[in-house]
Amino acid sequence: MILTPPRGSCVPILSEAFRLHSEVILGPGEWIMDGQVEIGPACTVFKAQAGAVLVSPEDTPDRANFLIRNRQGVPLLVEGIRWATHIPHSNTSQHALWYVIDTSHVTLRNLVVEGLHAGHAIDVRATSTCVTDILIEGCHITARPAVASDTARDKQTGGATGLEVIKLTGHVSRSTGMPPLAHWKSTHDAGSCIYPVEAILLNNYVDGGYYAISMEGCQRCYLRGNTVINTMRGISAQNRCLNNLIAGNQVLENLSAGIHLAYGSSYNVVWGNTVKSHRAHGEGLLQAYVGSGHNLFWANTLSSDNPERDCCKFYLYCAVDSPGNMLYDNELSGTCARAYVALEQDWDPSTTDSRSRAFNTPSDAGHFASGPLVGTIVRGNTLAKESRTAPATFYGDGVSAIDENNTWNSQ
Repeated sequence: MILTPPRGSCVPILSEAFRLHSEVILGPGEWIMDGQVEIGPACTVFKAQAGAVLVSPEDTPDRANFLIRNRQGVPLLVEGIRWATHIPHSNTSQHALWYVIDTSHVTLRNLVVEGLHAGHAIDVRATSTCVTDILIEGCHITARPAVASDTARDKQTGGATGLEVIKLTGHVSRSTGMPPLAHWKSTHDAGSCIYPVEAILLNNYVDGGYYAISMEGCQRCYLRGNTVINTMRGISAQNRCLNNLIAGNQVLENLSAGIHLAYGSSYNVVWGNTVKSHRAHGEGLLQAYVGSGHNLFWANTLSSDNPERDCCKFYLYCAVDSPGNMLYDNELSGTCARAYVALEQDWDPSTTDSRSRAFNTPSDAGHFASGPLVGTIVRGNTLAKESRTAPATFYGDGVSAIDENNTWNSQ
């Protein structure tokens, strides 16, 4: 069914079309998307012709999104739709433009989102059942670039309140009801993933946002060929993300971590990625901490040439109850503030060792570990000589590691 854009809001005509037709196609023109439309099980294909564009005006009263749920297992393909959003950051009702909840067998392909300032572009969420067979491929999304002041956290989830452009969220239960870091400090446990999300993300491009790709409670996900730029953290896997493969992605111009694993995110493979930034000044370019062990960081290329004294702290970093991580055959080059490779048993804000992540941090920002950091293997990594600005390695007290066959030039 090929539709013609109406005068005014397109919400009524699209709501009716999704109830009546298996295939809905947007015809050329401007479609004013200023409300919520549910794509139910009658529709299996949603596409757009050349020249069609969804537009969400600045004065959108509540939220504008497509809600994909209650589909009774019927697959859905959404492809080739462009969305220009002018919804400001001040609209706290705005959640996600494409919102998939408790629904499997969904493909989002070649979507374009322009001007994201509020909420998420895509949010896939499992709240009462496992979500699987999700494919997000070839999407091109531009959002407000991350800036250094983007530091706020949601008190309950521990996640950023800034833009998380592509968001995948499984249901993780924590017995204390506390945010992840406080829960870990109290229990030394990251909680249980009750309903995971399983998804494939291929060849997407994200420019801007706090996190370009943010995962929580994700299992067996595959991220490959994605390019993310101008974020705070490029790819984040937190809160019981297990057995995921993050391979062949590019993280460019990140302010803090390039690929970040935290809060019980273990048995993941981070392989063949490129992290390159002229402005990094935060944590590790690749890192795993707080209960995130047995991850493999293999054959990644890491580079930062921020000339400021406050450049990135580390290139490869593991800490706090995160045993058995494997750092193999990574190539490092560029500027660094504290150490290129760092392993720490715990964070002690009272430390006077400037190589530690905890150095010069608030007094309540430490003492999370339940025991020593053991079993880390640092093998076959190379550090370019010409741009070295910090010690090659820093292994804190209580760390037991195998360090072999590395080339730390000008050691």
